[in-house]
Amino acid sequence: FQDIKEILFLGDILFGFGEFSENNHKLVPSGYVEEWWALELEEALKIEQRSNKELSKFIEDPFNNVPSAKEAINLAKDFAVPLHPKYTDFWGNISVSDLSTLREALTADFDNKTKKINLKNSTTIKDILERAFVPHTVNENCIILDDATTEIYETIFKLNHKEFVDMKNEDNVFNYFSSISPIEIRNKAPYFMGTRMGRPEKSERKSMKGIQSLFPLSDQVGNTRSVQKAIDLGRIKIDICRKKCPNCSSITPFNLCPECGSHTEFQKICLKCNKYYTKNEEKCQQCGGVLNFSKEASFNIKNYSKTILSSLNMSIPDKFKGILGLTNQFKVPEPLMKGILRAKNGLLVYKTAEIRYDATDIPLTHFKPKEISTPVSRLIELGYELDYKANELNNENQILELQVQDVILSDDCAKYFIKIANFIDDELEMFYNLDTFYNITKREDLIGHLAVGLAPHTSAGIVGRIIGFSPARSIYAHPFWHAAKRRNCDGDEDGIMLLLDPLLNFSRYYLPSKIGGRMDATLVISSLLDPNEIDSEAHNIDTLFKYPLEFYKATQEYLMPFELEKKMDLVKSRLGTPAQYENLGFNIPTNDINDGPTTTAYKTYASMEEKINAQLHLAKIIRAVNDKNVAEKILTTHFNPDIMGNLRKFAVQHFRCVKCNEKYRRPPLSNAGKCLKCGGNVILTVNRGGIEKYIPKALKLSRDFNLDAYTIQRMELVKEYVESLTNNPKIKQQKLSNFF
Repeated sequence: FQDIKEILFLGDILFGFGEFSENNHKLVPSGYVEEWWALELEEALKIEQRSNKELSKFIEDPFNNVPSAKEAINLAKDFAVPLHPKYTDFWGNISVSDLSTLREALTADFDNKTKKINLKNSTTIKDILERAFVPHTVNENCIILDDATTEIYETIFKLNHKEFVDMKNEDNVFNYFSSISPIEIRNKAPYFMGTRMGRPEKSERKSMKGIQSLFPLSDQVGNTRSVQKAIDLGRIKIDICRKKCPNCSSITPFNLCPECGSHTEFQKICLKCNKYYTKNEEKCQQCGGVLNFSKEASFNIKNYSKTILSSLNMSIPDKFKGILGLTNQFKVPEPLMKGILRAKNGLLVYKTAEIRYDATDIPLTHFKPKEISTPVSRLIELGYELDYKANELNNENQILELQVQDVILSDDCAKYFIKIANFIDDELEMFYNLDTFYNITKREDLIGHLAVGLAPHTSAGIVGRIIGFSPARSIYAHPFWHAAKRRNCDGDEDGIMLLLDPLLNFSRYYLPSKIGGRMDATLVISSLLDPNEIDSEAHNIDTLFKYPLEFYKATQEYLMPFELEKKMDLVKSRLGTPAQYENLGFNIPTNDINDGPTTTAYKTYASMEEKINAQLHLAKIIRAVNDKNVAEKILTTHFNPDIMGNLRKFAVQHFRCVKCNEKYRRPPLSNAGKCLKCGGNVILTVNRGGIEKYIPKALKLSRDFNLDAYTIQRMELVKEYVESLTNNPKIKQQKLSNFF
C-alpha cells in the first residue's frame, strides 16, 4: 500500500437478523440501502394504486437495476420516496456547519449553463468531501465532481437558489436537508463499528510433524525418529502390547496372527512375577500386583520391515519416520506397512492414525456451478436438477440451493485428497488384499465421494458429500453441516477426511490415555443430518428472500429481535417439517463466492517483524484507526504476555538429553553433568533468544508511537528482568569440580 496515502472507508458489513436473534441483542439502525428504497417505492405504488412495469425492475432486483440520477430525482419527487442510496452520500459523518460551508462553496462554483461543478481546491472543502465519502478528482486548483453528482447536488442543495439558510440551532444534517431539499435524504450509515482480524484463514494438512507411522521406535533412534536408523540397529527395545493367538498360541503385538491369520487376544502382564493373564484379569494371582497391558521387550524390526518391503516389492521410503513411544493405554502399535504406504504417497499421519486436512469453516446456502468448477451434467447426476427458482438446470450461471450435507473443498485440499485416495487404494490392495475403491487420477474424480467433517473439540464426525472445489482457502458447507460439528463459523477451523480413511485406519486403541486423549477423534460418525439435533445457533438463521419494510423501520427504533421473529421466518419455525431442509432464502446476491483475496497478506510475510510493520502501516493509513492504540494493543496483548511467559518458562525449565531426549528437572550432578541414561549432553529446553526476540521491537514501538510513560517503563522493566536472569555479569560458568 505504499502508493496509498489514506484509506477513508473500509465499506459495509452485513449482519443477518438471525445474529441479533441468537444473541438477544437489540436491533441497531440499518443504513439506507437499495432493498429498503425498493420496499418504500413498492409501498408508494400500492398507496397510489398504480402499477408500472418499468418501475417493477427496480423493486424486483434493486441490486442490478439502478435508476439514473435523473430517474432517481423524478422518482423521489413523484412518489415521495427518499433519494436512491446510490446517489446518497454519507452526510451523517459531517456537521451542520460543514454542510452549510459545503453548500456555500457549491453554490458559488456551480455553472448553471454547463451544469458543472468545479470547486476551488481548499483544505476545508476537500476535508468535508472526504469525510462524507464523496467521490471527486483534483485537477490543479479545482475539485471536480462527476455529472451524476452534479445533477443530484443541483437538486438537493438548491444550487439555483442562493438564499441563506439559518441553521445555527440545528445539529442534525438531515433536518438541514429537509429545509432546503425538495426530496428526502436518509442516513446512509447511522451506525459504525470496529473490527479486527481474529486469525488468518487456514487450509493445510493436519498431522504430527514429519510422522508417517504410529509405530514405536524407542529412544535408541534419537530425535530423528528415523525408521531406517531403527532397521540399522536390527533389534530395538520398545514398550509394546502382548497378544496371543487363540488358535496356534503365537505371540505378537498385532491384531492378526502372523502364523495362521487368526485374530489375537490381549494378554496382561505382571511386571514383578513376569506372569501372563487374560485381558479381564485385574491383579496378579501370585503377588496381588496390578497387571499391565505391556512391557518393554526386544523387537526385531529389521526382519519385520524386510518381510513387509518384500511383499510390497519396494525399498524403505526416504525420511520415513515413526514415533518414539506409544501413548495409548494398551500400547498397541499401528502396522508398519500402513506407514510405508503413507510415506510412498507423501502423506503424514495424525495421532488417531487418520489423515486430516484442516480448513476454515465458511457457511454457504447457494452457489453457481461455475463457482465450484463442476459441470452442469455432473451436478444433475448428483441431484441438482432444478435451480432455486425451480427452473431446470441447464447453464453454469444458475443459482442452486446447496443440499445440507454437500461440501466444497479448497483447491489445496483437493490435491491432498487425491494423495489420500491413492494411499487408501494402495492400502486396500496391498494390506487388506481387496479391490481398489477410489481409482482417482484427477480432482474431478473426487466429486460424489463422501468425506467426514470433525471439530477438534468433539468426538463426533458428520458425513458430507464432495460436489466441487474453490480457490478459497476454506471449506464451504451448509450452516447446518457446520453446526452438526458444533461450530458457528466465527473463524473456526475443522478437519475433513475421506470417509474410508477413518473407517479403515482409526482405532480407539491408538488414542492417548492422557486427559483429553479421546477428543478430536472420530469415536462416532453421523451419516444423516437432523436439523433438530444440531447446534441451536443454526435454528436462528432467517430464511427470507426479502426482509419486510417493518424490519428496517424497527431497526431505527432499537427494537428487540423477539418482537419481529414471527415475520422473519427463522429456521426454528420450520423444524420437523420438510421445509427445514429446503428453500432457505438469501436476500443479498453475490457475483461470485470466490471474489476477493484467497490468501490474506498476513500469511505472505515470512517474519513476525514484517507482519507487525504491515499491520502498523495499515493502522496509519486507515482514517478510522487509532495507530497509537494499535501499537499499544500489540504490546499489551502480544509482546508483553509472550516475553513474560517465556521468561517464566526459562526460570522453571527442564533440561533434556540431546541424544535420547530424556528429561531432567535439573542437570545430573553425577556423571559429569551428562545424561544418566545414555551419556549424552544435557541442554536447556528454553533458550535465551526466545525471550529476547521481541524486546528491541517492543521498545522501538513504545518510543515511535509516543506511548504513555507506564507502557514504556513497563517494557524497560521487562528488559531489565530478562538481562538480570540471562546476562548477569556476576554469574560465571563454573565446573562441577569447583564444588569438590
